[in-house]
Amino acid sequence: SEQGRFSYFACEPIEVFEFLAGNGKPFEKLQQVLNKYKLVGSVSDSLPGGVFRGGWMGYFSYELGSYIEKLPCNTVDDIPLPLIQLCFYDRLICYDALKKKVWLIALEIEGESESVEEKFCRLEKAIAESGRICLDTPERGHVDGVDASAMACNMNKAYYFESFRRIKKYIYDGDVYQINFSQRFCADFDGRSIDLFLWQNQYNPSPFGAFIDNGDFQIISASPELFIRVTDGTITTRPIKGTRPRGSDEGVNRKNQLDLFADEKEKAELNMIIDLERNDLGRICRYGSIKVTEPRTIENYPTLF
Repeated sequence: SEQGRFSYFACEPIEVFEFLAGNGKPFEKLQQVLNKYKLVGSVSDSLPGGVFRGGWMGYFSYELGSYIEKLPCNTVDDIPLPLIQLCFYDRLICYDALKKKVWLIALEIEGESESVEEKFCRLEKAIAESGRICLDTPERGHVDGVDASAMACNMNKAYYFESFRRIKKYIYDGDVYQINFSQRFCADFDGRSIDLFLWQNQYNPSPFGAFIDNGDFQIISASPELFIRVTDGTITTRPIKGTRPRGSDEGVNRKNQLDLFADEKEKAELNMIIDLERNDLGRICRYGSIKVTEPRTIENYPTLF
């Protein structure tokens, strides 16, 4: 699909920007580093529209929200990762799943000693070397054989149900529309992080998956949801609300699909998040420019609708 059309591979960044918890003015510092590079001159017309042409890649953490909104903070930063980490890549490999093509992309940077031709040679060498890598197909795995007791949670059953009771009262009283009540589960992992990422791509591929290797830590992301895309001055968001399982039984799949389509609760939740996104975009977009172009559709993913 267009949503997961392009995959990007990049390594050896020429610059890294990090923002750590406890520091101030993250967005001012971010803007300073973003201003260092600007794409000028002609860009090849052969590249498909919407393709990433090199630049910053990385992540923004959830906790960065406390620098945007005034919210109570009662969490402990026990995994001290940067709140922002962005790496600037002047060359990358792009795979176009729609056209079944591979694109090599390189940026010419003013004052740099390495030529664009040399960058393309390095990319071609990387592709040639990758052809010699042998990867075994990972085993599917079975939930029945997993020892759940090895999984630690940051709350017990009594706390969970008491919190759930309070949330329902907040909604009933009209104090809130929705609360994202989340738990954190932890377990030891003694495998290779890249193998976990490859397993995820094999059995539950998602159009917005990512693997980030910092050296000291790795991040594996597996999301079907487009949060934000900015292309030629247009901002797009595609929130997902409501899911049903998808398996091998087509009869059950059809029932689940129809059930999702008709569910009034799922409709209401989607309408609520659309209103929320319109409100948030309205804080930065031109007045009257926000439009809902696709109000509701059912999307099919390998394990769910």
